[in-house]
Amino acid sequence: MAGLFPNNDSVDYEMLRLISAARYQGSDVLEILQLIPTMTPGGFESWHDAFYGLAQRVEVEIHDRTTRLSSLCGRGRLPGFDRALGVLGNATRHTLNSPKDDFEIPIIVYKAPGIGPKHTMILGNGFDGVGFIYDWERVVTPVVDFAVANAETLEVDTAKLVLLGYSMGGFLAVRAAAFEHRLAACIAVDGIWDMSMLFTAKMPPEAPTLWRSGTPENRVRFDEAISALLASGKLAIGAQWPMNHAMWAFCTRSAPELYGRIAKFTLEGVIGGVRCPVFIGDAETDIFFKGQPQMVKEKLCEKGHLYTFTKESGADCSVGAAT
Repeated sequence: MAGLFPNNDSVDYEMLRLISAARYQGSDVLEILQLIPTMTPGGFESWHDAFYGLAQRVEVEIHDRTTRLSSLCGRGRLPGFDRALGVLGNATRHTLNSPKDDFEIPIIVYKAPGIGPKHTMILGNGFDGVGFIYDWERVVTPVVDFAVANAETLEVDTAKLVLLGYSMGGFLAVRAAAFEHRLAACIAVDGIWDMSMLFTAKMPPEAPTLWRSGTPENRVRFDEAISALLASGKLAIGAQWPMNHAMWAFCTRSAPELYGRIAKFTLEGVIGGVRCPVFIGDAETDIFFKGQPQMVKEKLCEKGHLYTFTKESGADCSVGAAT
């Protein structure tokens, strides 16, 4: 970690992410550092007020630097990305219609320089979108279909397709690879065995028992226990933020509904379907999924290739050590 908030790993990590964006003109280092004295570690409101105030100042002061504003104010992001595609020159936007499902899949294709078929990487993020499904092959397979059908135009080597998943995408990628067998390799950064483990570790001691019982009465008590915990203000930010964000990301309105969905985000019972080699990232000082990369490696046996990013080089938090 960066040591900006030595007593709060979660806030420290998020600040490091924002400072790291300076490398890509997504922030200015000094602007971010100057916010630190105005923030209360673990205080959601002070975090919001600090960055909302910065976004407002940038909006007033700057008219032509929309890239910086877009990274600070979420409402400006999509138009900024759309304009950037036109500037890049090698990127095209497509919308795929899944033949078996009633949802659309937006994708952006970035073509590499040179002529002829090339190794092609399919990149998926995690926990930053809305309305996640656990059976991610329903998303990946149509993308692979598109790459294969347009291989000549897109200059795709269909024998060298790689699926890369970041963050929660580390689970989604391996899950998809268990069903989509046209992939030559899979990369999970980091390896995640079971998403629900992140949340059950933050529960009150009695909550897991209430949840597992499955009775309507205990589900009500479970909801009350989680709701009271979130409203108390006593929960560490590293526990409260994932809970609150998950409610939004999974489009749920109650703790039982949320946990019902998250419980499906596990590789148990499906990982045996993976046929391709899998690179499994592991961060030495991980604060979210400690020990889970090793679980993925153990179940994949010789198909799993575990690599630990160490703290000496800062590589255990690659957003701050991209090179």
